[in-house]
Amino acid sequence: MIFLSVFEINELVPQHKLYDNAIADLVNLCKRNELPYFCSNKFSSYQFIENRLNESDVIIALIDKYWTSSTWKLHEVTWPLEEYSSMSGVRLVQKNRIVILYWLEDTTCYPLKNIKKSTHSVYNMLELKDTLEQFYKITLR
Repeated sequence: MIFLSVFEINELVPQHKLYDNAIADLVNLCKRNELPYFCSNKFSSYQFIENRLNESDVIIALIDKYWTSSTWKLHEVTWPLEEYSSMSGVRLVQKNRIVILYWLEDTTCYPLKNIKKSTHSVYNMLELKDTLEQFYKITLR
């Protein structure tokens, strides 16, 4: 399953259309290629989030300045990489998993810059598709 670490941005924020369009592109990519996904745009609980992360083999974080301001969004990326401990007591399932940082804008996010384990940074949909194709060993439409 693909875990989409995305943020719901209020319509009053000028950037919301760009971000909403990028979310739609990610969801359409998953649907078009029949890739199961979970979209984490609303907070539920850390236990629920950590359980969905355990089910996921790919985590895609759609990053802009609003995403980086959220501690629970950062947790969605750092917990699967074992950078921080569980917030709810859920044990991390060890499996072949990648974290893809999709940078919508150039922003400073010190917790992500200091991650010790490898992540994949992408800056457009073509790079994202290439990374997913290499991981899944398939050709995406």
